[in-house]
Amino acid sequence: MHQPKVSIVQAARRFASRLATLQVIWIAIDLAAAIPAFYVALLLRFGGNLAEAELNVGAIAPRALMFAALIVAGLLVTGMYRTRQRVRPVQIISHAAVSVVIGGMLNILIYYAYPPLSTGRGVLLLAMFIAFTLIALIRRGFADAGDRLVRRRRIVVIGAGMAAQKIARRRRQADRRRYNVIAYLGTPGDISPSHGLALEPRLENFEDLYNLEFDEIVLALDDRRGAVPVEVLFNFRQNGVNVLHLVDFLEREAGQVDIDIADSAWFIFTEGCHMRPLYLAAKRAVDIVGSIALLITLSPALVLVSAALFMEGMGRDPVLYRQERVGLRGKPFQLLKFRSMRTDAETNGPAWAAEDDDRITFVGRIIRRLRMDELPQLVNILKGEMSIVGPRPERPGFVDELAQQIPMYRYRHLVKPGLAGWAQLSFPYGASVDDARQKLKYDLYYIKNATCLLDLFILAHTFEVVIWGRSVSMAGRSSDDHPVLPSSKLLKWQPRTSHADTATRGL
Repeated sequence: MHQPKVSIVQAARRFASRLATLQVIWIAIDLAAAIPAFYVALLLRFGGNLAEAELNVGAIAPRALMFAALIVAGLLVTGMYRTRQRVRPVQIISHAAVSVVIGGMLNILIYYAYPPLSTGRGVLLLAMFIAFTLIALIRRGFADAGDRLVRRRRIVVIGAGMAAQKIARRRRQADRRRYNVIAYLGTPGDISPSHGLALEPRLENFEDLYNLEFDEIVLALDDRRGAVPVEVLFNFRQNGVNVLHLVDFLEREAGQVDIDIADSAWFIFTEGCHMRPLYLAAKRAVDIVGSIALLITLSPALVLVSAALFMEGMGRDPVLYRQERVGLRGKPFQLLKFRSMRTDAETNGPAWAAEDDDRITFVGRIIRRLRMDELPQLVNILKGEMSIVGPRPERPGFVDELAQQIPMYRYRHLVKPGLAGWAQLSFPYGASVDDARQKLKYDLYYIKNATCLLDLFILAHTFEVVIWGRSVSMAGRSSDDHPVLPSSKLLKWQPRTSHADTATRGL
């Protein structure tokens, strides 16, 4: 049995490639721009005398770090660290400007909350202007350099049939910064699709793997029965090569649980799909505090929208719209929304809502565009029927219909529905059974991977959608079909504890 040779240099490169992500690199660059911007602002404000500046504003270093960190927070909110979707060069200036303004506002809030940290309006405004200039110039100048900053993972795909086509299609549609497929290894159980992409370069012998240098093996098998010698995978795993099943690979790279190849057993027993009590308690506390704070802060907007809808309906039509939706564990509740459609919109029964639905009123179109029609759901959140972050609640009739056509659809009800969600960020507006199927993949990913950090990430990018007033989905609509593989349902899947176990489990 051959043993793959891994040098110290190769091992170090693999370790570094896992640390040096593009987000980390850009955060470091932005911090390196924002911190000097703060110092330059102090020098300009106090005639080049840092000692005098320190006497007037206090310790400089912690204030510079706080200023830079809040600028980075602004960049996060506006989507500047999103690696799966590139910001076009012409958008960089506007994104950088909004990011710096948000960072400056956060600094002001902290100054009001704790005045001793204040550096004065003059220093803050100067630092904001200099930081904007530096960040905009650096990002504009190196807009296309991201691909060269990070070493892509080199992967080998075992399988060259229908399952492997999922990776090939993703390579055509999605961001290509994270990995390179250096070879597809054919197996006896491969099923050739009638319409597919060429999977090249293609290997036919496992011995050929020992002549390649790669970081990861992805098992994309149409027929798992005896297709791969476990000893081969174990040898590579022992020498630092990561081994993943296709469902795990797509979960990591696409942020979704692909229900075409993952079955109920995989989802239920896999690590991370059980909400921890501490997380649930923290989430509920944030829901209560956040909904109260937003209701108070947005009360002028709530009154304005209510008045506009009242006048549009000539006082005859209701301002609020109540509709039954399915919540946690399938329990129905009454969802509140500002009325955005005509009162006769469903005379012929429930129908899918469309992005340019002709049933939407004039005021309704405006408040939908500004995402203000959802604001009354803050009351649902306060009552505990919803959460700030979670899958969107659906109507009972649609749930029954979709559950018959889409596997694992009722698993969405393992958590509370939410005002914002991973599926809403990751997939465009959906108005069909196939769209619901695709969005379910992202909902299941959220349920399986829910953490406070992921919730914060979703909220930050939801705010980005509100800022730019348009959908900025991470995935984009796919025109490819999504075939159900006849023998790749991961039959008899056993509970796993780590990727190492995945490598040694019988195939």
